[in-house]
Amino acid sequence: MEQIIAYSITKSNSAYLIMNTLTIVLLTLASLMDTKKREVADWLNYSLLFFALFLRAAISLVDSSFLPIIEGVTGGIIAFLISLALMYSGQWGGGDSKTMIALGIVLGFGWGNLSLLLFLIIFLLISAIYGLMWILVIFLSHPRRVLNQAALILKKRKFLRRIKMLKLISRSVAFLFLGSTLTLAALIIMARLSSALPFTAYNILLSYTSMASMFFFLAFITIWLVFFSWLFTKSVEERLMTRMINPHNLVEGDWVVSDIHVKGRVVVRADKGGIDRNDIEKLVRLSDKGSIRTVKVKIGIPFLPSFLFSFLILIFIDCYADKIPLLSVLIQHLLHLF
Repeated sequence: MEQIIAYSITKSNSAYLIMNTLTIVLLTLASLMDTKKREVADWLNYSLLFFALFLRAAISLVDSSFLPIIEGVTGGIIAFLISLALMYSGQWGGGDSKTMIALGIVLGFGWGNLSLLLFLIIFLLISAIYGLMWILVIFLSHPRRVLNQAALILKKRKFLRRIKMLKLISRSVAFLFLGSTLTLAALIIMARLSSALPFTAYNILLSYTSMASMFFFLAFITIWLVFFSWLFTKSVEERLMTRMINPHNLVEGDWVVSDIHVKGRVVVRADKGGIDRNDIEKLVRLSDKGSIRTVKVKIGIPFLPSFLFSFLILIFIDCYADKIPLLSVLIQHLLHLF
């Protein structure tokens, strides 16, 4: 198989080996810290970021080519844009974003260098599995509390309106599925009873009708699967993934559950992302004055381990894709899709 990753991450070049070894070590330390404390020290992320830039600059100097440093900067910019979108959508905190930017520089991106793209595909799959398993473990520890919270969510007026709309959409899809299925059955019966129907026309009708029937069936299943997945995740988050914290114990990146009001005025907004140092200082002053006692914050899932697992899988693929034909074919098809 042709080389999957230009400037292979397992290239024998000593600078690449140092960069990859350092990445694994720092990701391991960050994963342990994130799992234990739900925060990652800035020096870990910044160390990886600056070392990656330094080593790529060194490779450019040794190879007398600007390509390695250009690919590193391009990968960092792409990772920055992805991280920015996830931060403002409320999915990531600052630590996750800095790690993604650092990995963007480590992997790089350019013509023929698809390491970052392959990493993102792996990371998407690993993160989904990892997050689901984490939430499932939390649910199994207190299933009754989660089910009670789900019942409370469903009773809220704004969710009742959404459920009515969801039922209307799902009934429409079910009606379309039933109609297409009955049409498909009628075509099969007509073909058995009569040979007058042109063969080509029959095949076209049969093909499109069966496709429509399958599409509406999958759409119906997907609608309710997405809804119950959302309800399950939200119930776990609201019931088991929040806690009350004294403002003196807050750290940068903590996510407040709702806007914090003092005397009818919003002092910290919940939709701005994780709180920063200024927010913490403001809340500490208000706490010292007796205006607030505790702050309700979200307990996020420690996602740093998924970065580590994804990076290790990427190295494994780069090392052994040529030796495992099925893996080689799968990776080629995945990359051709993008």
